[in-house]
Amino acid sequence: MFTIVYINKETIELKQDYLYELEDKTTVFDQLKNEYLIENLYRSLEALTTKQKRRVISYYFNNESIEEIAIKEQVSESAIRKSIH
Repeated sequence: MFTIVYINKETIELKQDYLYELEDKTTVFDQLKNEYLIENLYRSLEALTTKQKRRVISYYFNNESIEEIAIKEQVSESAIRKSIH
């Protein structure tokens, strides 16, 4: 059994008697932590402007280069870097 003791923006701490391993060999703790981080990521993306979100997704999720994004959007590479930053 396990009990979630504390959750905040940076950590998830579990009091553990033992953690069950899932089929793919991840622990319950790992799965909870991953779900929390993914939820936080999507919440953070929603907080961005439409332009920033489009650029961040293009760069980090679609693996497009700064140059490719700048050409596609017909803006300077500097504008893309600032927006992503």
